Amino acid sequence: MRRTRARSPTGSHRPSRRRSRNCCASCWRRSRPKRRTGAANERAGRGDAAGPPPCVGGRNAAAAAGRDGLAGGAGRGAHFIQSLQTRPPNTPPFFTRGIALAFPAPHHVDAVVPPPEAPMTRSLDRRRFLSTTAAAAAAATIAMPHVARSQERAKIRIGVVPLISSGPIFVAQAKGFFDKVGLDVEIRYFADGVLAMPALIAGELDATVATLNAGLFNTVSKGAPFKLILDRGSEKPGSGSMTIAASNDMVKAGMTAPNKMALLKGKKVAIQAPGGIDQYLIGLGVQRAGLDPRTDVDWSSGLAYPDIVKAIGAGQADAANVPVPLGFLVEKNNFGKLVFAGYDIEPNTQLACWAMSQKYLQANKSAAVRFAMAHTHAGRLYNKAAAAKDPEVIKIISEATKVPPPLIEAAAPRWTWFNDDGQPNIESCMAQGRFWTEQMKLVSSSVTKEQLFDLSPAIEANAQLATKNPFG
Repeated sequence: MRRTRARSPTGSHRPSRRRSRNCCASCWRRSRPKRRTGAANERAGRGDAAGPPPCVGGRNAAAAAGRDGLAGGAGRGAHFIQSLQTRPPNTPPFFTRGIALAFPAPHHVDAVVPPPEAPMTRSLDRRRFLSTTAAAAAAATIAMPHVARSQERAKIRIGVVPLISSGPIFVAQAKGFFDKVGLDVEIRYFADGVLAMPALIAGELDATVATLNAGLFNTVSKGAPFKLILDRGSEKPGSGSMTIAASNDMVKAGMTAPNKMALLKGKKVAIQAPGGIDQYLIGLGVQRAGLDPRTDVDWSSGLAYPDIVKAIGAGQADAANVPVPLGFLVEKNNFGKLVFAGYDIEPNTQLACWAMSQKYLQANKSAAVRFAMAHTHAGRLYNKAAAAKDPEVIKIISEATKVPPPLIEAAAPRWTWFNDDGQPNIESCMAQGRFWTEQMKLVSSSVTKEQLFDLSPAIEANAQLATKNPFG
Protein backbone atom coordinates (compact mmCIF):
# COMPACT_ATOMS: atom_id res chain seq x y z
CA MET A 1 0.00 0.00 0.00
CA ARG A 2 1.31 3.45 -0.90
CA ARG A 3 2.45 5.65 1.96
CA THR A 4 1.24 9.28 2.16
CA ARG A 5 2.95 11.93 4.16
CA ALA A 6 0.80 13.73 6.76
CA ARG A 7 0.74 17.51 6.80
CA SER A 8 1.55 19.66 9.81
CA PRO A 9 -0.92 22.21 11.13
CA THR A 10 0.98 24.83 9.20
CA GLY A 11 0.45 22.94 5.98
CA SER A 12 4.01 21.84 5.50
CA HIS A 13 5.06 18.21 5.28
CA ARG A 14 6.30 16.53 8.47
CA PRO A 15 9.86 15.27 8.34
CA SER A 16 9.89 11.72 7.02
CA ARG A 17 10.30 8.82 9.46
CA ARG A 18 13.27 7.75 7.41
CA ARG A 19 15.17 10.95 8.08
CA SER A 20 14.01 11.60 11.62
CA ARG A 21 14.56 8.14 13.11
CA ASN A 22 17.24 6.41 11.08
CA CYS A 23 20.22 7.16 8.99
CA CYS A 24 19.33 5.04 5.94
CA ALA A 25 16.59 3.00 4.28
CA SER A 26 17.77 -0.37 5.63
CA CYS A 27 17.76 0.92 9.22
CA TRP A 28 14.27 2.30 8.70
CA ARG A 29 13.00 -1.06 7.40
CA ARG A 30 14.40 -2.84 10.45
CA SER A 31 12.77 -0.34 12.81
CA ARG A 32 9.29 -0.92 11.37
CA PRO A 33 7.00 -3.03 13.55
CA LYS A 34 6.36 -6.52 12.25
CA ARG A 35 2.86 -7.22 11.06
CA ARG A 36 1.06 -10.27 12.38
CA THR A 37 -2.01 -11.95 11.02
CA GLY A 38 -5.05 -12.63 13.14
CA ALA A 39 -4.06 -16.27 13.56
CA ALA A 40 -0.60 -15.25 14.68
CA ASN A 41 -2.06 -12.82 17.22
CA GLU A 42 -4.31 -15.58 18.50
CA ARG A 43 -1.37 -17.94 18.91
CA ALA A 44 0.68 -15.24 20.62
CA GLY A 45 -2.16 -14.67 23.06
CA ARG A 46 -2.25 -18.38 23.89
CA GLY A 47 1.55 -18.51 24.25
CA ASP A 48 1.89 -20.99 21.32
CA ALA A 49 4.90 -21.23 19.05
CA ALA A 50 4.83 -19.01 16.03
CA GLY A 51 4.96 -21.93 13.57
CA PRO A 52 2.12 -24.30 12.67
CA PRO A 53 1.58 -27.35 14.85
CA PRO A 54 3.30 -30.47 13.55
CA CYS A 55 1.08 -32.81 11.58
CA VAL A 56 0.87 -36.56 12.09
CA GLY A 57 2.77 -37.38 8.91
CA GLY A 58 4.77 -35.58 6.24
CA ARG A 59 7.67 -33.20 6.52
CA ASN A 60 6.57 -31.51 9.75
CA ALA A 61 6.36 -34.89 11.47
CA ALA A 62 9.83 -35.84 10.28
CA ALA A 63 11.18 -32.47 11.42
CA ALA A 64 9.53 -32.92 14.80
CA ALA A 65 11.11 -36.35 15.10
CA GLY A 66 14.49 -34.81 14.38
CA ARG A 67 13.94 -32.19 17.08
CA ASP A 68 13.07 -34.94 19.53
CA GLY A 69 16.48 -36.55 19.02
CA LEU A 70 15.27 -39.28 16.65
CA ALA A 71 17.21 -38.23 13.58
CA GLY A 72 19.63 -40.54 11.81
CA GLY A 73 17.25 -43.44 11.22
CA ALA A 74 13.97 -42.16 12.68
CA GLY A 75 11.06 -40.18 11.27
CA ARG A 76 9.09 -41.66 8.42
CA GLY A 77 11.99 -43.88 7.37
CA ALA A 78 12.18 -45.58 10.76
CA HIS A 79 8.47 -46.44 10.70
CA PHE A 80 8.91 -47.99 7.25
CA ILE A 81 11.98 -49.95 8.35
CA GLN A 82 10.17 -51.09 11.49
CA SER A 83 7.34 -52.42 9.36
CA LEU A 84 9.81 -54.60 7.44
CA GLN A 85 11.23 -56.27 10.52
CA THR A 86 9.87 -59.70 11.23
CA ARG A 87 11.87 -60.64 14.30
CA PRO A 88 10.05 -60.91 17.64
CA PRO A 89 10.82 -58.45 20.46
CA ASN A 90 14.26 -58.72 22.04
CA THR A 91 15.50 -61.08 19.31
CA PRO A 92 19.13 -60.14 18.55
CA PRO A 93 19.87 -59.00 14.98
CA PHE A 94 22.27 -61.93 14.63
CA PHE A 95 19.32 -64.34 14.71
CA THR A 96 17.07 -62.27 12.46
CA ARG A 97 15.21 -64.12 9.78
CA GLY A 98 12.81 -62.41 7.38
CA ILE A 99 12.73 -59.70 4.77
CA ALA A 100 14.34 -56.88 6.75
CA LEU A 101 17.20 -55.54 4.66
CA ALA A 102 18.29 -52.90 7.14
CA PHE A 103 17.30 -51.69 10.54
CA PRO A 104 18.38 -48.78 12.75
CA ALA A 105 21.73 -49.15 14.43
CA PRO A 106 21.69 -49.55 18.21
CA HIS A 107 24.03 -46.58 18.52
CA HIS A 108 24.11 -43.79 15.94
CA VAL A 109 27.10 -41.51 16.17
CA ASP A 110 25.09 -38.63 14.77
CA ALA A 111 21.73 -39.55 16.26
CA VAL A 112 21.39 -36.55 18.55
CA VAL A 113 20.27 -33.29 17.02
CA PRO A 114 21.44 -30.24 18.97
CA PRO A 115 18.87 -27.53 19.80
CA PRO A 116 18.66 -24.63 17.37
CA GLU A 117 20.96 -21.77 18.14
CA ALA A 118 19.51 -18.45 19.26
CA PRO A 119 19.39 -15.88 16.46
CA MET A 120 22.26 -13.43 16.40
CA THR A 121 21.24 -9.99 17.57
CA ARG A 122 21.46 -7.28 15.00
CA SER A 123 23.35 -5.03 17.34
CA LEU A 124 26.42 -7.26 17.05
CA ASP A 125 28.77 -5.43 14.75
CA ARG A 126 31.28 -7.01 12.37
CA ARG A 127 34.30 -6.44 14.62
CA ARG A 128 32.69 -8.14 17.60
CA PHE A 129 31.48 -10.99 15.39
CA LEU A 130 34.95 -11.70 14.02
CA SER A 131 36.59 -11.55 17.41
CA THR A 132 33.94 -13.82 18.95
CA THR A 133 34.18 -16.49 16.25
CA ALA A 134 37.97 -16.40 16.32
CA ALA A 135 37.95 -16.98 20.07
CA ALA A 136 35.46 -19.83 19.70
CA ALA A 137 37.54 -21.50 17.02
CA ALA A 138 40.65 -21.23 19.17
CA ALA A 139 38.80 -22.69 22.15
CA ALA A 140 37.52 -25.58 20.01
CA THR A 141 41.03 -26.32 18.80
CA ILE A 142 42.33 -26.41 22.37
CA ALA A 143 39.39 -28.51 23.56
CA MET A 144 39.77 -31.09 20.76
CA PRO A 145 43.47 -31.62 20.16
CA HIS A 146 42.70 -35.03 18.65
CA VAL A 147 41.36 -33.43 15.49
CA ALA A 148 44.17 -32.07 13.35
CA ARG A 149 43.68 -28.47 12.33
CA SER A 150 44.19 -29.38 8.69
CA GLN A 151 41.35 -31.95 8.87
CA GLU A 152 37.73 -31.09 8.43
CA ARG A 153 35.06 -33.22 10.02
CA ALA A 154 33.57 -35.62 7.53
CA LYS A 155 30.55 -37.88 7.48
CA ILE A 156 30.72 -41.49 6.33
CA ARG A 157 27.79 -43.90 5.97
CA ILE A 158 28.73 -47.54 6.45
CA GLY A 159 26.97 -50.89 6.24
CA VAL A 160 27.65 -53.40 9.01
CA VAL A 161 26.57 -56.97 9.71
CA PRO A 162 25.81 -57.44 13.44
CA LEU A 163 28.27 -60.31 13.98
CA ILE A 164 31.12 -60.83 16.43
CA SER A 165 33.52 -60.39 13.51
CA SER A 166 32.32 -56.77 13.17
CA GLY A 167 33.96 -56.14 16.54
CA PRO A 168 36.55 -53.57 15.37
CA ILE A 169 33.74 -51.24 14.30
CA PHE A 170 32.01 -51.62 17.66
CA VAL A 171 35.27 -51.08 19.53
CA ALA A 172 36.18 -48.00 17.48
CA GLN A 173 32.74 -46.55 18.08
CA ALA A 174 32.62 -47.29 21.81
CA LYS A 175 36.12 -45.91 22.44
CA GLY A 176 35.60 -42.75 20.40
CA PHE A 177 38.23 -43.49 17.75
CA PHE A 178 36.12 -42.10 14.91
CA ASP A 179 35.55 -38.83 16.74
CA LYS A 180 39.26 -38.52 17.47
CA VAL A 181 39.99 -38.37 13.75
CA GLY A 182 37.08 -36.09 12.91
CA LEU A 183 34.62 -38.63 11.51
CA ASP A 184 30.86 -38.69 12.01
CA VAL A 185 29.88 -42.28 11.34
CA GLU A 186 26.36 -43.32 10.41
CA ILE A 187 25.82 -47.08 10.68
CA ARG A 188 23.21 -49.15 8.90
CA TYR A 189 22.81 -52.79 9.85
CA PHE A 190 22.24 -55.58 7.32
CA ALA A 191 21.51 -59.26 7.84
CA ASP A 192 24.25 -60.13 5.33
CA GLY A 193 26.98 -58.23 3.52
CA VAL A 194 25.49 -59.24 0.16
CA LEU A 195 22.35 -57.24 1.01
CA ALA A 196 24.40 -54.09 1.59
CA MET A 197 26.03 -54.01 -1.85
CA PRO A 198 22.95 -52.62 -3.70
CA ALA A 199 22.84 -49.76 -1.20
CA LEU A 200 26.52 -49.01 -1.86
CA ILE A 201 26.03 -49.07 -5.63
CA ALA A 202 22.93 -46.85 -5.33
CA GLY A 203 24.89 -44.25 -3.37
CA GLU A 204 23.03 -44.83 -0.10
CA LEU A 205 26.24 -46.00 1.59
CA ASP A 206 29.82 -44.78 1.33
CA ALA A 207 31.41 -48.04 2.48
CA THR A 208 30.29 -51.51 3.50
CA VAL A 209 31.52 -54.96 4.39
CA ALA A 210 31.83 -57.11 1.27
CA THR A 211 32.46 -60.84 1.16
CA LEU A 212 34.41 -62.27 -1.78
CA ASN A 213 31.31 -63.82 -3.31
CA ALA A 214 30.56 -64.58 -6.94
CA GLY A 215 28.22 -61.61 -7.23
CA LEU A 216 30.99 -59.22 -6.21
CA PHE A 217 33.31 -60.49 -8.94
CA ASN A 218 30.55 -60.34 -11.53
CA THR A 219 29.86 -56.73 -10.60
CA VAL A 220 33.54 -55.78 -10.69
CA SER A 221 34.04 -57.46 -14.07
CA LYS A 222 31.33 -55.20 -15.48
CA GLY A 223 32.79 -51.98 -14.06
CA ALA A 224 31.70 -51.65 -10.42
CA PRO A 225 31.66 -48.13 -8.90
CA PHE A 226 33.59 -49.26 -5.81
CA LYS A 227 36.98 -50.61 -4.70
CA LEU A 228 38.11 -52.92 -1.92
CA ILE A 229 40.20 -50.76 0.40
CA LEU A 230 40.70 -52.51 3.73
CA ASP A 231 40.85 -55.86 5.53
CA ARG A 232 37.63 -57.14 7.10
CA GLY A 233 38.80 -60.42 8.59
CA SER A 234 40.48 -63.69 7.62
CA GLU A 235 40.73 -67.33 8.69
CA LYS A 236 44.08 -67.27 10.47
CA PRO A 237 44.78 -70.67 12.07
CA GLY A 238 43.58 -70.59 15.66
CA SER A 239 41.59 -67.38 15.17
CA GLY A 240 39.22 -68.05 12.26
CA SER A 241 35.54 -68.44 13.09
CA MET A 242 34.38 -70.77 10.30
CA THR A 243 33.69 -74.38 11.34
CA ILE A 244 32.62 -77.45 9.37
CA ALA A 245 29.75 -79.28 11.03
CA ALA A 246 28.74 -82.84 10.05
CA SER A 247 25.70 -84.85 10.97
CA ASN A 248 26.05 -87.84 13.30
CA ASP A 249 25.67 -90.21 10.36
CA MET A 250 28.49 -88.49 8.44
CA VAL A 251 30.73 -88.64 11.51
CA LYS A 252 30.07 -92.37 11.82
CA ALA A 253 30.97 -92.73 8.14
CA GLY A 254 34.37 -91.14 8.87
CA MET A 255 33.96 -87.52 7.71
CA THR A 256 36.21 -86.11 10.41
CA ALA A 257 39.04 -84.36 8.51
CA PRO A 258 39.53 -82.37 5.27
CA ASN A 259 41.06 -85.39 3.50
CA LYS A 260 37.80 -87.29 4.12
CA MET A 261 35.60 -84.80 2.29
CA ALA A 262 35.15 -87.17 -0.66
CA LEU A 263 32.51 -88.80 1.57
CA LEU A 264 30.29 -85.82 0.74
CA LYS A 265 29.70 -87.11 -2.79
CA GLY A 266 25.96 -87.07 -3.43
CA LYS A 267 25.31 -85.63 0.03
CA LYS A 268 23.31 -82.54 0.86
CA VAL A 269 25.38 -79.55 2.01
CA ALA A 270 23.52 -76.55 3.45
CA ILE A 271 24.72 -73.03 2.56
CA GLN A 272 23.27 -69.55 3.00
CA ALA A 273 23.55 -68.59 -0.66
CA PRO A 274 25.34 -69.81 -3.80
CA GLY A 275 28.69 -68.15 -4.40
CA GLY A 276 29.38 -67.31 -0.75
CA ILE A 277 32.17 -68.12 1.71
CA ASP A 278 30.29 -71.24 2.92
CA GLN A 279 30.26 -72.74 -0.56
CA TYR A 280 33.84 -71.66 -1.24
CA LEU A 281 35.42 -73.43 1.74
CA ILE A 282 33.47 -76.69 1.38
CA GLY A 283 33.68 -76.57 -2.43
CA LEU A 284 37.43 -76.11 -2.28
CA GLY A 285 37.69 -79.00 0.17
CA VAL A 286 35.72 -81.46 -1.96
CA GLN A 287 37.65 -80.37 -5.06
CA ARG A 288 40.95 -81.20 -3.34
CA ALA A 289 39.43 -84.54 -2.31
CA GLY A 290 38.90 -85.36 -6.00
CA LEU A 291 35.25 -84.34 -6.49
CA ASP A 292 33.65 -81.86 -8.84
CA PRO A 293 32.09 -79.19 -6.57
CA ARG A 294 29.53 -78.32 -9.24
CA THR A 295 28.05 -81.75 -9.84
CA ASP A 296 29.15 -84.12 -7.08
CA VAL A 297 27.57 -82.22 -4.17
CA ASP A 298 23.90 -81.40 -3.58
CA TRP A 299 23.98 -77.75 -2.52
CA SER A 300 20.95 -76.65 -0.47
CA SER A 301 20.77 -72.86 -0.24
CA GLY A 302 18.47 -70.22 1.20
CA LEU A 303 18.83 -70.90 4.93
CA ALA A 304 20.22 -68.61 7.63
CA TYR A 305 22.80 -70.09 9.99
CA PRO A 306 20.34 -70.88 12.82
CA ASP A 307 18.13 -72.75 10.35
CA ILE A 308 21.15 -74.60 8.95
CA VAL A 309 21.83 -75.91 12.46
CA LYS A 310 18.22 -77.11 12.69
CA ALA A 311 18.44 -78.71 9.24
CA ILE A 312 21.40 -80.82 10.39
CA GLY A 313 19.41 -81.96 13.40
CA ALA A 314 16.36 -82.78 11.28
CA GLY A 315 18.38 -84.89 8.84
CA GLN A 316 17.86 -82.36 6.02
CA ALA A 317 21.57 -81.56 5.70
CA ASP A 318 24.62 -83.79 5.97
CA ALA A 319 27.20 -81.05 6.43
CA ALA A 320 27.52 -77.27 6.56
CA ASN A 321 29.91 -74.45 7.30
CA VAL A 322 28.69 -72.70 10.47
CA PRO A 323 30.67 -70.01 12.33
CA VAL A 324 31.22 -70.14 16.06
CA PRO A 325 29.53 -69.56 18.43
CA LEU A 326 26.47 -70.77 16.50
CA GLY A 327 28.34 -73.94 15.61
CA PHE A 328 28.36 -74.88 19.27
CA LEU A 329 24.61 -75.48 19.06
CA VAL A 330 25.22 -78.45 16.75
CA GLU A 331 27.01 -80.37 19.50
CA LYS A 332 24.95 -78.96 22.37
CA ASN A 333 21.77 -80.33 20.80
CA ASN A 334 23.47 -83.56 19.73
CA PHE A 335 22.72 -82.82 16.06
CA GLY A 336 26.24 -83.71 14.99
CA LYS A 337 29.88 -82.74 15.51
CA LEU A 338 32.17 -79.84 14.67
CA VAL A 339 34.71 -81.89 12.74
CA PHE A 340 37.30 -79.27 11.71
CA ALA A 341 37.77 -75.56 11.07
CA GLY A 342 37.62 -73.55 7.87
CA TYR A 343 41.33 -72.74 8.16
CA ASP A 344 42.05 -76.49 8.10
CA ILE A 345 40.84 -76.44 4.48
CA GLU A 346 42.53 -73.19 3.46
CA PRO A 347 44.58 -71.22 6.03
CA ASN A 348 44.28 -67.42 5.98
CA THR A 349 41.28 -67.36 3.67
CA GLN A 350 40.07 -63.78 3.30
CA LEU A 351 36.51 -63.65 4.62
CA ALA A 352 35.63 -60.11 3.62
CA CYS A 353 36.95 -56.63 2.82
CA TRP A 354 35.70 -53.09 3.20
CA ALA A 355 34.34 -51.83 -0.11
CA MET A 356 34.14 -48.07 -0.65
CA SER A 357 32.39 -46.04 -3.30
CA GLN A 358 34.89 -44.64 -5.80
CA LYS A 359 33.00 -41.36 -5.78
CA TYR A 360 33.43 -41.04 -2.03
CA LEU A 361 37.05 -42.22 -2.18
CA GLN A 362 37.97 -39.59 -4.74
CA ALA A 363 36.13 -36.75 -3.00
CA ASN A 364 37.05 -37.71 0.58
CA LYS A 365 40.41 -39.44 0.46
CA SER A 366 41.41 -38.00 3.85
CA ALA A 367 38.22 -39.36 5.44
CA ALA A 368 38.88 -42.78 3.89
CA VAL A 369 42.38 -42.85 5.40
CA ARG A 370 41.07 -41.75 8.81
CA PHE A 371 38.41 -44.48 8.71
CA ALA A 372 41.13 -47.03 7.91
CA MET A 373 43.24 -45.71 10.80
CA ALA A 374 40.43 -46.10 13.33
CA HIS A 375 39.45 -49.55 12.05
CA THR A 376 43.03 -50.86 11.86
CA HIS A 377 43.88 -49.71 15.37
CA ALA A 378 40.61 -51.15 16.70
CA GLY A 379 41.36 -54.41 14.89
CA ARG A 380 44.66 -54.73 16.75
CA LEU A 381 42.88 -54.23 20.09
CA TYR A 382 40.21 -56.71 19.00
CA ASN A 383 42.82 -59.41 18.26
CA LYS A 384 44.38 -58.94 21.71
CA ALA A 385 40.95 -58.98 23.35
CA ALA A 386 40.07 -62.27 21.65
CA ALA A 387 43.25 -63.89 22.96
CA ALA A 388 42.74 -62.52 26.49
CA LYS A 389 38.94 -62.84 26.55
CA ASP A 390 38.83 -59.17 27.57
CA PRO A 391 35.54 -58.57 29.46
CA GLU A 392 35.36 -54.90 28.38
CA VAL A 393 35.48 -55.75 24.68
CA ILE A 394 33.14 -58.71 25.19
CA LYS A 395 30.62 -56.31 26.73
CA ILE A 396 30.99 -53.88 23.81
CA ILE A 397 30.41 -56.64 21.25
CA SER A 398 27.48 -58.09 23.21
CA GLU A 399 25.72 -54.72 23.42
CA ALA A 400 26.13 -54.21 19.67
CA THR A 401 25.16 -57.71 18.52
CA LYS A 402 22.87 -58.86 21.38
CA VAL A 403 24.84 -62.12 21.50
CA PRO A 404 25.12 -63.16 25.18
CA PRO A 405 28.57 -62.51 26.71
CA PRO A 406 29.12 -66.17 27.69
CA LEU A 407 28.76 -67.24 24.06
CA ILE A 408 31.20 -64.57 22.90
CA GLU A 409 33.68 -65.62 25.57
CA ALA A 410 33.29 -69.29 24.65
CA ALA A 411 34.05 -68.48 21.00
CA ALA A 412 37.32 -66.71 21.87
CA PRO A 413 39.94 -66.64 20.45
CA ARG A 414 38.11 -67.69 17.27
CA TRP A 415 36.48 -64.33 16.62
CA THR A 416 38.13 -63.82 13.17
CA TRP A 417 41.58 -62.34 12.65
CA PHE A 418 42.37 -58.79 11.48
CA ASN A 419 45.75 -58.12 9.88
CA ASP A 420 47.87 -55.62 11.79
CA ASP A 421 48.63 -53.57 8.67
CA GLY A 422 44.97 -53.35 7.63
CA GLN A 423 45.60 -54.97 4.26
CA PRO A 424 43.63 -58.01 3.06
CA ASN A 425 45.15 -61.26 1.80
CA ILE A 426 45.22 -60.30 -1.88
CA GLU A 427 46.16 -63.77 -3.12
CA SER A 428 43.26 -65.34 -1.24
CA CYS A 429 40.85 -62.80 -2.76
CA MET A 430 42.07 -63.53 -6.27
CA ALA A 431 41.92 -67.30 -5.63
CA GLN A 432 38.26 -66.99 -4.68
CA GLY A 433 37.60 -65.08 -7.88
CA ARG A 434 39.23 -67.84 -9.94
CA PHE A 435 37.21 -70.50 -8.12
CA TRP A 436 33.92 -68.79 -9.00
CA THR A 437 35.04 -68.27 -12.59
CA GLU A 438 36.81 -71.53 -13.46
CA GLN A 439 35.33 -74.16 -11.14
CA MET A 440 31.79 -73.07 -10.35
CA LYS A 441 31.17 -71.11 -13.60
CA LEU A 442 29.32 -68.41 -11.66
CA VAL A 443 31.40 -65.48 -12.96
CA SER A 444 31.45 -64.66 -16.66
CA SER A 445 34.95 -63.16 -16.92
CA SER A 446 38.11 -62.87 -14.84
CA VAL A 447 38.95 -59.84 -12.70
CA THR A 448 42.34 -58.19 -12.25
CA LYS A 449 43.83 -56.81 -9.04
CA GLU A 450 43.65 -53.31 -10.48
CA GLN A 451 39.92 -53.69 -11.06
CA LEU A 452 39.31 -55.00 -7.56
CA PHE A 453 41.55 -53.03 -5.19
CA ASP A 454 42.60 -49.57 -4.15
CA LEU A 455 44.59 -50.21 -0.97
CA SER A 456 46.02 -46.70 -0.69
CA PRO A 457 43.78 -45.86 2.34
CA ALA A 458 45.04 -48.94 4.22
CA ILE A 459 48.67 -48.24 3.29
CA GLU A 460 48.52 -44.55 4.27
CA ALA A 461 46.65 -45.38 7.48
CA ASN A 462 49.27 -47.91 8.54
CA ALA A 463 52.04 -45.39 7.83
CA GLN A 464 50.33 -42.68 9.88
CA LEU A 465 49.69 -45.06 12.78
CA ALA A 466 53.39 -45.94 12.78
CA THR A 467 54.43 -42.28 12.72
CA LYS A 468 51.93 -40.75 15.14
CA ASN A 469 49.09 -42.80 16.55
CA PRO A 470 46.24 -40.46 17.60
CA PHE A 471 44.60 -43.19 19.67
CA GLY A 472 47.40 -43.52 22.20
